[in-house]
Amino acid sequence: MLHSNCRSVGIESASLVLFVPHRPTAFNFHSDRKTQALDQKAMSHFLLHCDNHWKKIINCFAKISYDLYGQSFESWQSYRDTRLLTKNSQEQILFPDIDGHFPERRRQNTSIASEFFYSDHDEPIGTSNKKVELISGLVTARKLSIDLDSWDRTAEFFFRSDDSGNPYHIVTPYFDYRQLSNQKINRLLNLLTHLK
Repeated sequence: MLHSNCRSVGIESASLVLFVPHRPTAFNFHSDRKTQALDQKAMSHFLLHCDNHWKKIINCFAKISYDLYGQSFESWQSYRDTRLLTKNSQEQILFPDIDGHFPERRRQNTSIASEFFYSDHDEPIGTSNKKVELISGLVTARKLSIDLDSWDRTAEFFFRSDDSGNPYHIVTPYFDYRQLSNQKINRLLNLLTHLK
């Protein structure tokens, strides 16, 4: 199980961040840090003990990350098993639903990650380092109080970027093989290439 304070897995300075609506129960961390990087043993344990739903999330994320960062790996599976969400990776998965509810956002035009993990006693996590923040599914976007009316969109994605240094935000179909198929992952990668 994740420690109750753990709000994400991966690295705080990630350039690719994924928001999912709930935390997995198969991670076994003993750290009280808000962000916990995985190692190969932790990922192997997770893949062995998590439910099929979380395997789909991890696999979709691995396919995207492999295309962006895994050129030296043989396959997305190899990238997933050895690099994804480790201290040497570029990724982070955030779980904003900490106590059964999503906190209310205070600022609309900032890093969503920094908004959810900032309090009067904490420093924002990685506010200036976030380059792309992916929100998995419209339900998650609504729970994050994201108003998509002013966002650009394609057939599958809502996205927002600006020139002020804020991260790119993309609302994707939910990270599941049926909703976020390989074809849609390729379209997402094309969109990411276009935005950068």
